[in-house]
Amino acid sequence: MALKPAVKALLETMKASGAKPIYEQDVLEARAQREEVARQMQKDLRPVYEVREIYIAGKGGPLTLRMYRPNRDERLPVLVYFHGGGFVVGSVETVDDTCRALANYAQIAVVSVDYRLAPEHPYPAAIDDAYDATRWVAQNGHRLGFDPARIAVGGDSAGGNLAAGDGHSRARSRGVFDWISDADLPDD
Repeated sequence: MALKPAVKALLETMKASGAKPIYEQDVLEARAQREEVARQMQKDLRPVYEVREIYIAGKGGPLTLRMYRPNRDERLPVLVYFHGGGFVVGSVETVDDTCRALANYAQIAVVSVDYRLAPEHPYPAAIDDAYDATRWVAQNGHRLGFDPARIAVGGDSAGGNLAAGDGHSRARSRGVFDWISDADLPDD
């Protein structure tokens, strides 16, 4: 089976960098490599209508959110997106093109969350940040033109864990989504 061009380009970029495998690096080396590979792979970013940095207060300190809008629609559904990286590497930079693609193809706003990373910020720091970001978007998204009745959470790898697991469960159990009635939810 042939590799897709994007996967082949990623593997070639990683090989050409001469970097050690991530499991042989210390945390700072691994983060720098992940950021460099992202820079190399994202030279020609997809255009979107708007990209904006948003700074909010979180339980553990300030959080940076990056918002992507595919158009000027004032009632966009919104996806709160958490990057992957094993809770140790990754950032809003490493998923910039992914978030642009999601915004354009799905015609939704995307809010990418730059949550705190381990080991400097151990469990439950990332979960706290996921909750704080989701809560902030649910409470304030209308001011940015998001439809408050159409908020989703998602992510890749560790970010998918944050979205599907504790961050969403905590937000739901603490009433962030109280405006959704049980009748609005799909049957299990």
